[in-house]
Amino acid sequence: MKRTSYPAWKSEVLEELRGKLLSSKVVGVLDFEGFPSDLFHSIREKLRGEAEILVARNTLIRLALSEASKERKGLEGLSQYVKGQSALIFTDLPPVKLNRLLKGWGKKAPARPGRISSTDVILKAGETDFPPGPMVSEMQRAGIKARVQAGKVVISEDFTVIRKGEVITKEKADLLSKLGVEPVDLLLRLRAAWGEGLIFSGDLLELDEERLSEDLRRAHQEALTLALALEYPTPLTIPELLLRARSEALSLARAVAPGFPTKETLPELLARAHLQALQLSSRLEGKAS
Repeated sequence: MKRTSYPAWKSEVLEELRGKLLSSKVVGVLDFEGFPSDLFHSIREKLRGEAEILVARNTLIRLALSEASKERKGLEGLSQYVKGQSALIFTDLPPVKLNRLLKGWGKKAPARPGRISSTDVILKAGETDFPPGPMVSEMQRAGIKARVQAGKVVISEDFTVIRKGEVITKEKADLLSKLGVEPVDLLLRLRAAWGEGLIFSGDLLELDEERLSEDLRRAHQEALTLALALEYPTPLTIPELLLRARSEALSLARAVAPGFPTKETLPELLARAHLQALQLSSRLEGKAS
């Protein structure tokens, strides 16, 4: 049997969530797993006036989404993204712009066991700034082909310390720390966002707008070129096709002997006839003399 009553505090949270879900143009699900609380509150303050973050239990978030979806189509689609440590963010900003805003307030963090590397860390072959000593042995234990040469630590070949998305072990955390590499991006990640009845996954929100714009421009040009080649009439191709047809018609009218008279070709045909008459007259006069 479906529950219809809740403790007062739950009802208040549900009502607040429902109100925001029904009044915001865009709703997002945030992932703040392992996110430092001080940085979280700092970003929350920076967002004031542009977006609002509400943290609640996942069960309450899903329930609020279910209830609000009765009035706003598609909201229930966010429920699948509510897992682990989640929060809802409410804004009037477009989803892509919101995602870019959140990424702009991230910061680099050192490697710690259990964290996820945000990037590939690759040591390139060649001289390093590391002084000879225990560091060489540690590198060699990690599988790095390192040696001392002319008083400097030299890496013989490229070595991938860790891959993007890989969980950092204690051994790799120690090595990365000594290498001075901070491979973790502390970001409030937007798992998904809802807007105008549609769900946008986090991967989709990572689109490069400039690249997308260039791809669309190129696709438009290629489609226009193809339509013109096929002489396919569209609002964009009809003016060009009419100009082409007019040019071809005029060329044909001029080519047909003795010429097909039209408003456009008549002056040219008369001039041509006049020239031919003069040439004929000249030849006749020459024969007469």
